[in-house]
Amino acid sequence: VFDTSTFNGMVAMNNNSAKVLDDRGATSHCSTYTRGTCELVVGRSEAIYNYSVEDRGAAMAVFGEKISLCAVGRYTLIANMDEKSTTDVAASGTTLITKPRKTIINIFDLKNKIICGTAKKYQLPVNEKILFAFSDSSTIAGTVYIVTAPSFTIIRFKEKETRKKIDVLLNASKPPLYSLAILLAAEEQLDPAEIMALYKTYGDYFYENNEFDS
Repeated sequence: VFDTSTFNGMVAMNNNSAKVLDDRGATSHCSTYTRGTCELVVGRSEAIYNYSVEDRGAAMAVFGEKISLCAVGRYTLIANMDEKSTTDVAASGTTLITKPRKTIINIFDLKNKIICGTAKKYQLPVNEKILFAFSDSSTIAGTVYIVTAPSFTIIRFKEKETRKKIDVLLNASKPPLYSLAILLAAEEQLDPAEIMALYKTYGDYFYENNEFDS
């Protein structure tokens, strides 16, 4: 994680010459490095941007004030402020009461533009702030740690094994997300026999639902 002050811009070096990829920068804690693709991920209020050593890559629209970014494996953990209204009307109807915004944590697969963790599940208590986040990629299943204040709590996000992720896509989703499960199995290099079994189950699913054209 880039734990620095505001960036002045992203610069790529090629043949000993500098090329400015972006001069807008990002605030502290709102950038991270993906080891698998060797890309810099930068979060701004309107979107998440990817930068390679040669050019600016894909972007994903993720609105909201970013607090912290941390990449682990194929996923990027993004903490941002809740964009809902922060005011409410008192019972008398005359007084506006300011409500403190909560910090929401979302987990994204930026490559496939998939939300892997929902805001409802990962929401910090009111007035609890993120100090910093860091990842541990020394194991097969990546892990992200978030340190919060004022309670000084450590929150751990541990990546599930491939087969457990596929089980969630097929058995905990309605309808079952077979196409994503097959894509995940291929990208994480699951055994070819297991991938073919997923294709067969996918075909059986279409047959049982009379979707013969699919």
